[in-house]
Amino acid sequence: MNNFKALKLITIIFLLGCSNSYENDSKIIFTTGIAMDPSEPRIGIEIKPDTLFYCLEKHEKAEYDYYYCLQRTNVEEYIRKLKPLFNYYPKYSDIPDATPCQLDIVEKQDTLRFVFYLELINDKQREIIHDLITLKDCDTIKIEHRDFPVELLLDKLPEPPLVGNDTD
Repeated sequence: MNNFKALKLITIIFLLGCSNSYENDSKIIFTTGIAMDPSEPRIGIEIKPDTLFYCLEKHEKAEYDYYYCLQRTNVEEYIRKLKPLFNYYPKYSDIPDATPCQLDIVEKQDTLRFVFYLELINDKQREIIHDLITLKDCDTIKIEHRDFPVELLLDKLPEPPLVGNDTD
């Protein structure tokens, strides 16, 4: 009977430990659209407490290489800093000569989404975005694929207007 109680206790401890797994923890996802310089590759970064995922555009084709690294990051601290900083930011509209960015803050079942232009945010906002981007400078391992929000990563440049044969 003591073995049964011990097994039951171990099972309860295991289940409680699993309930604190990183699967339900917060994460931050940052993606960029086509930059002012279209040859600059678009990126996506997903930051979780124990893992970082990263995608990098290949040759202006909206095709991506995907990477990950095991890295401890205090996501909650970044979220605590990001929320008040992005309480105000210039709203996204169609500006052709700017780099659109999307920042998703995911906590439990809630997602806050901020879409903005990198060139129009203030210095403190730009600094924390730069900090997030530099987190990708870890020992990455190439992987097959990782889902990222695709609104900006797959965005295409508009077709140039047709030049007519005006005979005025």
